[in-house]
Amino acid sequence: MYITSQYCISAQHSSSGFNFSQAPESPAENHFLAIEPPYSFIPVSSLRRMGKLVRMGLGAALPLLQNTTPSAIIMATANAGKDDCVNFLNQIIEYDEGMLTPLNFVQSTPNSLAGQIGLISQNRGYNITHVQLGHAFENALLDAQMWLTDHPETQVLLGAADDLNRYHELYEQKAGWVKAKSEGENNFLDSNTPGSFHGEAATMFMTSLSAKNAILKIAAVEIWDGEDEKDLTDRVERFLTAHHKGASQPVLYSGENGDCRILKYYNLMEKSILDGAKFRYKQACGEFPTSTSFALWLAGESYLQKKWPLTLLKNGTVPDQMENILIYNCYKGIQHSLILVEPV
Repeated sequence: MYITSQYCISAQHSSSGFNFSQAPESPAENHFLAIEPPYSFIPVSSLRRMGKLVRMGLGAALPLLQNTTPSAIIMATANAGKDDCVNFLNQIIEYDEGMLTPLNFVQSTPNSLAGQIGLISQNRGYNITHVQLGHAFENALLDAQMWLTDHPETQVLLGAADDLNRYHELYEQKAGWVKAKSEGENNFLDSNTPGSFHGEAATMFMTSLSAKNAILKIAAVEIWDGEDEKDLTDRVERFLTAHHKGASQPVLYSGENGDCRILKYYNLMEKSILDGAKFRYKQACGEFPTSTSFALWLAGESYLQKKWPLTLLKNGTVPDQMENILIYNCYKGIQHSLILVEPV
């Protein structure tokens, strides 16, 4: 499967591409808040009624739909407008289960983004949303691959969006997954403390089976649940043996997020790729369930600009030319994923 175009709204100025020569934007206290574009192509009357997740997702999707009509719209999310969901539940209590405002309910459903994209673009094709926390985007990737295999002459709009909202952040803080604000004074990835800095993004890709005008090729995807460290090492070895055909080891785009409790998995990944360069993409976007979509977009930017994101480099030897990129993420120490991409 190939990616032919892409768009991203994140905590960086990503809507105009990634600036590889500048250090990434720093988090606001312990948040990576999205830098949103003006959304000039969305009617103001519609824009003011949209929740943040829908607004960001539409803002990232519509530029890719200007000249292309995909046969399927496949989205991934985890948070899915949790603020609106809690507001709706509060209304049930406030109005004593009487007449409720439907907007909060509509904005909080996980499929609201995919539905809005289909309605606005008048696309009546296959439309689905994957909501599996840290595996949501990978499942969307696999779904897109299966759809294209059955419909090889078509294109698929593939995307992911998660917003950072107050209720979600409150739940994550109480569960111990958010670092204290004071950790932002230094690099939160090297703080050796529990938790991380959370972020948000909406990332969209137009995909097909044709290599014409492609940015990159998605060579393989694998997901699994577990906490066994030896299982991780064995899976990575089998994955690279089966799918990585390059003479040198792939470049690693690591989802390391500064949480000392799951650092062991990322250290094992680095040992599996001793000679390759290791980049940490969450230094630019923060932690959120579908963060691998940002990593995939960053890989596409690397290939487009023929540059490596040196400001995100942790260690290793940076290759002179574009190589295969292995994206690895571990969400909350249980959900693991590997995505191998190749330059075209």
